[in-house]
Amino acid sequence: ERRRAEVGFDPAALAAAVEAERAARLAERAAREAEAGARAALDACTRDEEALAREHAAIAGLVTRADAAAREQDQLDAMYGEFTRFDRYVANRVTPQLAEQTGELLGEVTDGRYDQVRFDENYGLHVYDGDEAFPVDEFSGGERDVAALCARLALSRLVGAQAAHPPSFLVLDEVFGALDRDRRAHVLGTLSALASSTEAFRQLFIISHVDDVRAAAIFDEVWRITEVDGASQFENLTLSGGQVEG
Repeated sequence: ERRRAEVGFDPAALAAAVEAERAARLAERAAREAEAGARAALDACTRDEEALAREHAAIAGLVTRADAAAREQDQLDAMYGEFTRFDRYVANRVTPQLAEQTGELLGEVTDGRYDQVRFDENYGLHVYDGDEAFPVDEFSGGERDVAALCARLALSRLVGAQAAHPPSFLVLDEVFGALDRDRRAHVLGTLSALASSTEAFRQLFIISHVDDVRAAAIFDEVWRITEVDGASQFENLTLSGGQVEG
């Protein structure tokens, strides 16, 4: 005790120092925990900021695509309006001419039995039988094919007449198969007359497997194509024995 007294030992001061150290350690631990919490909060804020940036970019992309879609829709609406006006023009100006020319051709091919047609709002072909018009699908296969062919010829003639540089040829692929011999003869005669009177049909290229078609007098040249050993062989039937292999 005397030594403690000599060195000035104070139990109360020691206890206060110990308590101060304990309080300091507690404060340090609290500060470290607060720092860890702050860092966690900072990390969370950083993640939230990055997520918000991604969402903002996504929203900006959606806005850009929406604007592009709106512009495209405006363009489509404008195109639809133009097509609607063109459709009205065709219905009012071109369709009557097409029906008239189709009827003329059909009358020539059918000996006047069918000489009047009309086109509905969807450009479906209707053929008059007497005073009543019937959809072309209600006719027999041969009559249906003849009517469709006449419509194609009329359309080609109409387009060719209005073009600045009209085509001078017409290609018909297998249009005679469903026609009887008399009908084929009428169609070929009509094509011959058109070729001599219409610039748009000055050249006719007809592809057919029907024998009497290739024997028709309207053709300047007739070629036969056959397959021989995997190769196409071309034979000019208007020449004697001339063959070209390809």
